[in-house]
Amino acid sequence: MGDHATPYRSIILFACTHRASQANLIYLHQRRIQANDVLSPQATEAEFWKWVERCSKNKSQGKGLYASDIEFNASRDWKFGSLESLSNHRHSLLRHDLVGKIPGVNTSMIYVGAAFSFFPWHYEDNMLYSLNYHHEGDSKTWYGIAVADAPKFETVTSKSLFPEIAGKHPHHVWAKSSLIEPSVLVERNVKIVSCVQNSGDFILTSPGGYHQGFCHGYCFAEALNWAPMSWFPYGMAATKFYREIAFPAAVISNIMC
Repeated sequence: MGDHATPYRSIILFACTHRASQANLIYLHQRRIQANDVLSPQATEAEFWKWVERCSKNKSQGKGLYASDIEFNASRDWKFGSLESLSNHRHSLLRHDLVGKIPGVNTSMIYVGAAFSFFPWHYEDNMLYSLNYHHEGDSKTWYGIAVADAPKFETVTSKSLFPEIAGKHPHHVWAKSSLIEPSVLVERNVKIVSCVQNSGDFILTSPGGYHQGFCHGYCFAEALNWAPMSWFPYGMAATKFYREIAFPAAVISNIMC
């Protein structure tokens, strides 16, 4: 790959299998025994990126179990209303009949992960806000990039990390295909923030804000999108972008027209 070789600390995600996830669970179980059954979020994070590095060195695909995009309102019995009530709140543009029901956008999706289940860098469809609630299970680590640094991130991934792939698929990062260790981006002056989400915690992502993350073990979460009036300028930008790449965007085409 010449001077543009992909660093060992980055990996392209293409597949997931149940067998690989079982191996990850066994590996973490062995590590917990060795550490007297205590593995901090920081230690788990270190183990995760060691696993990613091994996959990259072996030129193997990153694999892990993640049951995702299952339509179900797990918060329907909450006293003050479910997550769906927020997406369809009177201050949310997604409440309009023009939109209808769109799974994962204004109706809830659940996500069930195991050790090292992960989601690669991406931002939400239509540059919408997203709200994720961790119902139960082990912690989950999230990484985020400020909207202001998104262009720099896209330049780094396309010109420095994955030039061969970017030449054929210029929007591969946007298409949820790249898992990249934060230190690789920090070394290239891309600002990264991170947090650990525990059971009972909410995570709100900003419009156009790239994020990625992974599960420390079993985790059960619920998520959907949100569109207050502050989203509108981002929706216009997303409309322009989708037109340029000829990508259908039902939410924007209905709300913006």
